[in-house]
Amino acid sequence: MWAKRLETKKDGLQSKESGGMSKLKASKLYNIPRTTLLRRLKTMDLDSPATKATVLAIKDEEALVGHILRMEERGFGLTITDVRKLAYEIAVRSGRKHCFNNDKKSAGYDWWQCFRDRHPCSSVRIQEGLSAARSSMLNPNVISAYFQKLGSFMDKLNIKDKPQQIFNADETGVSTVHDPSKAVGKRGQKSVHSKTSGERGENVTALCCVNAEARVLPPMLIFKGQRVSQTLMGNAPAKTLFACI
Repeated sequence: MWAKRLETKKDGLQSKESGGMSKLKASKLYNIPRTTLLRRLKTMDLDSPATKATVLAIKDEEALVGHILRMEERGFGLTITDVRKLAYEIAVRSGRKHCFNNDKKSAGYDWWQCFRDRHPCSSVRIQEGLSAARSSMLNPNVISAYFQKLGSFMDKLNIKDKPQQIFNADETGVSTVHDPSKAVGKRGQKSVHSKTSGERGENVTALCCVNAEARVLPPMLIFKGQRVSQTLMGNAPAKTLFACI
């Protein structure tokens, strides 16, 4: 495609004196960068591909992407540095010519950016901690056994067709000091402050419960200490339960 476009520009430039197409017009008409068009016409290089060949072979890059996704699924996600070092090892073992850093034994960051653009299925994400005990339960056999037992228990209670009797409860931690959100401020200012009720707050346990009909029960807030402060009870949702531990 590129060769056909450039050959067309070449013919137009050769017939410029007889009203041929100009370089600028050809660049806009065929959506080709003007510098690229000038370089190709200057060197008369019309057969080479539009982009440079990748350092790693296509099959090697696909294998690397597969390895990255498998490691992420197993809870051992690779960092950008890990991927760059793997790319260097693959290039060395395959004997391909490369311009990677031999001292650091790593591919450059510009290679990583191009690799990421070529494979949009991969992206940089912040990993969430998952304990070994929970991760050991995340397998098809355990999950299938759990739902089989749950189904049998619901059949025993005869509540599968009674969503108003099926409840789910979960707890979460809430701080007594709110976390300030982003705000628009003066450019160049070192810090932007937000007033809070304190420097550091206490963690409060909130227990929430809802049934299959989306009926929400009043929450329960559990504070640390012997007594619940009346100040902390203010502006709570209606019928909220309070406790201390």
